[in-house]
Amino acid sequence: MENYHVLHLVGQGCFGKVYKGRRRHTGQIVAMKFISKRGKPEKDQQQLRLEIGILQRLEHENIIRLLDWFETNTDFVVVTQFAHGELFEIFQDDKRLPEAEVSNIARQLVKALNYLHSQKVIHRDMKPQNVLIGSNGTVKLCDFGFARAMSSDTTVLTSIKGTPLYMAPELVQERPYDGSVDLWSLGVICYELFVGQPPFYTNSLVSLVRLIVQKPVRYPESMSETFRSFLQGLLQKDPKQRLGWPDLLHHPFVRDPDALPAPMPSAPSRKELELLQPPEPWEAAAKHPDESIDFAVELNVLNGALRSVHPEQLSPRNLVRLVAVLAAWKDFLEPTLVTLKSGMLLLKHLVKLPNANTAGIPWGCAVQAALELLLRLFESVAKDERMTDLHTELQTHRTITTIMQFLAGAPVDPGNDSLTPAVSSALQLLVALVLHHHLLAFEFVQHGGLQMVVSRRLLSPGLATGSAVSAMAVSDVLVIISQLARLSREYYPLLRSMNLCIALRDLLSCGNASVRAKALNAVGNMVRHSDEFYESMLEDGVLSRLIELCGDSDSACRKFASFALGNSAFHSDALYRDLAPAVPRLLRLLQDVEEKTRANAAGAIGNLVRNSNELCPVMVREGAAQGLCELILSRCPRRAEPVDKLVADSSVKIALFSLGNLAVYSECRAELNCSTQVRELCHYLMKITQPDDIVHKYSGRLLQKLSR
Repeated sequence: MENYHVLHLVGQGCFGKVYKGRRRHTGQIVAMKFISKRGKPEKDQQQLRLEIGILQRLEHENIIRLLDWFETNTDFVVVTQFAHGELFEIFQDDKRLPEAEVSNIARQLVKALNYLHSQKVIHRDMKPQNVLIGSNGTVKLCDFGFARAMSSDTTVLTSIKGTPLYMAPELVQERPYDGSVDLWSLGVICYELFVGQPPFYTNSLVSLVRLIVQKPVRYPESMSETFRSFLQGLLQKDPKQRLGWPDLLHHPFVRDPDALPAPMPSAPSRKELELLQPPEPWEAAAKHPDESIDFAVELNVLNGALRSVHPEQLSPRNLVRLVAVLAAWKDFLEPTLVTLKSGMLLLKHLVKLPNANTAGIPWGCAVQAALELLLRLFESVAKDERMTDLHTELQTHRTITTIMQFLAGAPVDPGNDSLTPAVSSALQLLVALVLHHHLLAFEFVQHGGLQMVVSRRLLSPGLATGSAVSAMAVSDVLVIISQLARLSREYYPLLRSMNLCIALRDLLSCGNASVRAKALNAVGNMVRHSDEFYESMLEDGVLSRLIELCGDSDSACRKFASFALGNSAFHSDALYRDLAPAVPRLLRLLQDVEEKTRANAAGAIGNLVRNSNELCPVMVREGAAQGLCELILSRCPRRAEPVDKLVADSSVKIALFSLGNLAVYSECRAELNCSTQVRELCHYLMKITQPDDIVHKYSGRLLQKLSR
């Protein structure tokens, strides 16, 4: 809560209260939703944490952005963009809308739901109160994803403000459901916008459920055939018969009016005809797949164009237009080595064009389209395990060089820390390439990638707390730095020259959990191979932030904080005294729900006695041995349960190894030998595991050390 001012209450529902808030230091106005933990089992709370983690990665123009989240002792606090104007207010003010306005709202909601469902997220709470309309007419969907985790103590009929007005028949009957429940709700909302009330309306809850399940929908005569067809597709009581994806995207009612055929021009003269170039086969393809009349035919044409393209033979206008169409269809194009090479060529030729509008498309937007197309093709082709030499193709086509050339010429927004979407797309592609192969990572460094990060201030806190695009750019740069540090200590001198510790310290205080987690991972990898950064981490305040972030509300942050702390103690005892306050926090993480976090915390405790006995008194005082034993006991199988889980659990193996590290020193060994618990535990583990199992071997190692 220290990062926010809570201003005043703006609304409340069955899952919590929503306040208007302001972020400290930046002044950003946000919405803060407080979801009470009271009466919620830990299992449900953990499910909510996982769902919030998924939702934080969602980004779409028609969805309210989840900016941050954290926990207090009593609540989960979810921080989102602040927006005005519920769709519900339209019903109160205007009662009903013209069909054209309903179509505009429906079109944007369809796009939002298509994105959500593609990310395996079901809204489940579609209703007018959760649809916001900005002053510019942009529709944004909010309040999704929390129902499943937080409604275990409510019934399905009272979980949405006590009324199932917008709920699908399968939901009110408590039958299994999928994402099509959102599409039914979309139909009800659109019906109500036009008619003035939902298709089924009564004050009796029992009667309402019966109407939803049994009564057919009545459509007014004033409704057009196109609109009626749209609603009839959505308001099917049988979810299997309901209009779904991708057909819903192509329905005429939600088709973009800008994509309608333009009026036929006057016939050109004979002289004009002689000057016209013959049209390319792909020029007849729709600008977007959801506007396609003959999807399969147009896709076949575009795949053919991509396979056989020769960018040098295209005019700048046709080059830009082709890339724009291909990028719009990128999710459907065939990913092969041939099409990937074509994508590389298209990007290379686009970057060489002058920085100006071509075919009505700004240069930056055209390059962005080419970058997104190439990224999509690369990610798909790279999944093929037979593509072992893919990096050589990228080197041959000098793809990283091309991206760096673009970044060198791309304009920087003056006066603020925002980034153009094209620069963000370039960074996303660079991340994919650097992660793919160490030679591509070396090429990035060789062509001034790190200098570009410094010159563009891509690790500035202002970027991290700016727009979603800017925050994503910072995250991408952190991933690249983390990968370089992980690959080899040979990159350490270059990283040191960037004064990274100061930048990372500030990013570790960022309100964006994704940025914090990636900064923590970068720190952990910077101390992976040596203690070269130990002194800088201490002097620049990074170490104290690592310790604090062991208690972060975000699971990824806790995992990477314990990872970074463990590596900060691995190479020498230079930081032991300053790391002492981390011991109690690490012990709490031994019971974290995430196996990797438990393992990292257990390893860090072992590393804190790896190089000397300086912290042995702290370990004895804080009960480190007891904490490690409790971790192991909590993972032991109960009667009749298989032992496989225990043997595979990395946190158990590392906890045993760390107990062995403690047993090296007499004061810790005496503590371990105070009772028979540790010895009995080791004998039990050796009894239920096989001699070749790591758990069996580490248990034997610990017993030997205890017998000294």
